[in-house]
Amino acid sequence: MFQILICEDHLEDIKHLSHLIHNAFAQENISYHLTILNEKSGLDFKNYDLIFLDIQLTSYNGIQLGHLIRRQCPKIPIIITSLYAEYLQQGYLIEAKRYLLKPISFLDFQRVFYDVILGDCKQQKALTDLRISPYKIYYKDVYYVEFYDRHTYLYLKHKKYRTTYSLSYWKECLSFYDFGQSYKAFLVSYRHIADLTHDKKDILLTNGVSIPLSKKYKASFMKGYLHYLQCSQ
Repeated sequence: MFQILICEDHLEDIKHLSHLIHNAFAQENISYHLTILNEKSGLDFKNYDLIFLDIQLTSYNGIQLGHLIRRQCPKIPIIITSLYAEYLQQGYLIEAKRYLLKPISFLDFQRVFYDVILGDCKQQKALTDLRISPYKIYYKDVYYVEFYDRHTYLYLKHKKYRTTYSLSYWKECLSFYDFGQSYKAFLVSYRHIADLTHDKKDILLTNGVSIPLSKKYKASFMKGYLHYLQCSQ
């Protein structure tokens, strides 16, 4: 699930940005969780995938908060928002990915959504779970996930990782990262598909592995794959 933090203290701006986020993620059928910065959420930013930061905050100094985020998370995408164009220029101090001038238009948000969220975030996001591996596993490097013998296995080009998580867990976790279910025991990365067999009963991956494609999942899998191809152009 994609984790988003909004650092904003104007209620109407929070509602408007939340609405834009909801529509964009719903359109792409991506699950997400939205957090609004407050005393309860705290100042630990390590668990977020994307942060919207208003430069002018009542409770915090926006630039100082941005530096704090950068110290904790050097690579997390930060999108600066402001009512005044001159404040947007300060975003370079915290290496902001994009800038959005309020009131944020639908078209401006869509550009950021497809460029940053569907583009950069997918490339940078990695699994960090010491129960699986002491090292980061980048989602873009996973070719497919298989369930058998009460375990799930993540297959990379030259490695395989065993996990105790269910296939349904990985299905939800990987939904944002261009994976589709091709068979009752398989999730496949669209980015690593080389071709389909002539009878369309098997998927050929770029590492030479063949994965079954069942009738039950074929329609939804192909719909997801075609959508991936369209967004990749």
